Amino acid sequence: MNEPSGFKQNTQKMRNFPVFHSRTRFLLSALLSVSFFLYSGTAFSAEKIDLSASLDFCSDYVWRGLVINDEAVLQPSLAATHTVTHIGTFSFTLWGNYDMTDYYGTQNKFSEIDLIASYALPSGPLGLEVGIIHYTFPNTEFRATTEVYISAGCELKSLPLSFSFGVYYDFDEIDGLYIAGKIMSPITLNPKLTLEMALSTGYADSGYNLGYFNVSSSACVDSQTSLRLTYTISDSFSLSAGGQYMFLLDSALKDSVPINNRNKLIGCLSLNFDF
Repeated sequence: MNEPSGFKQNTQKMRNFPVFHSRTRFLLSALLSVSFFLYSGTAFSAEKIDLSASLDFCSDYVWRGLVINDEAVLQPSLAATHTVTHIGTFSFTLWGNYDMTDYYGTQNKFSEIDLIASYALPSGPLGLEVGIIHYTFPNTEFRATTEVYISAGCELKSLPLSFSFGVYYDFDEIDGLYIAGKIMSPITLNPKLTLEMALSTGYADSGYNLGYFNVSSSACVDSQTSLRLTYTISDSFSLSAGGQYMFLLDSALKDSVPINNRNKLIGCLSLNFDF
């Protein structure tokens, strides 16, 4: 997700033609089970299912240091969340990338659709979440692949500052590990306007870097700095605008991609809905 600029990249190891094997069938069964649980969760709690959606318009699609598409994209998402009292929060998310140009021969088509199922422990000083992500690539020749992850986070409201740390393992096409850390500072400028500043970085093992960069060594992969301004129009609708700057950290990874993909400035406009 390189020729021309990397589509989850260097595909000689990963997805050269569509497959549908036993692990994929198992994953889809698991995702459907979680989805069913979300919609039948009222058996455990009277609390309702919360639905949210977003539509992002971005100048580029950049993912974990990979420039997937350096032309304009639309990225819609839809999420269903259900909190079960004393048990935790279950979520199911559908996310997509829609290419607005003919960069990969996919103009006005979806080039990626991801299915995400997760469970978060009941609220406490330390948030903990586990989940599974199934990446699919319709309208391309690239294979689907799957990650499981665990993430933890905490918030220091007095500063304000929050921290998160996640470990992602692709057990399917890549057989590799990616570790991400993030520091974020949300600042309330007024009751309707919020500024969010963030710094994140990622590290990957040799399997991950071989699959995506064709580099067979572990390394610090990328770092990103970002700013995001959100204006709340109502309880159910908000607008966001922001930018992020990504740069690769390891020299071998830099050498594996075109020069103009070693760092990238990305701008995004977002519409956010809560139902």
